[in-house]
Amino acid sequence: MAQYEKYFAAHGFGAEARAACAAAQGGDQAAMFASIPDEMVTTFAVAGTPDEVRGRVEKLWESANSMTLAPPAVGLDGASIARHQTAIAKMFYTV
Repeated sequence: MAQYEKYFAAHGFGAEARAACAAAQGGDQAAMFASIPDEMVTTFAVAGTPDEVRGRVEKLWESANSMTLAPPAVGLDGASIARHQTAIAKMFYTV
């Protein structure tokens, strides 16, 4: 967390990031997730229905020159991650 602390703090989420990190270090995944408000998620990630995600990604391309689209790596089992990876690929990487 130390390497990201200034980044999260600069966006107004320093306390939340510290709480999430402390919970993660303590092995309390439920507390980690509970310490992250929806506003923090939508500031740093794209989440929602397929249409909402597509719209947010299109909007991000107005100012981004690269992007990595990936499912969360925490809190999902391997099958769920694979399912989300497939959905992302179908939505953004197939013609």
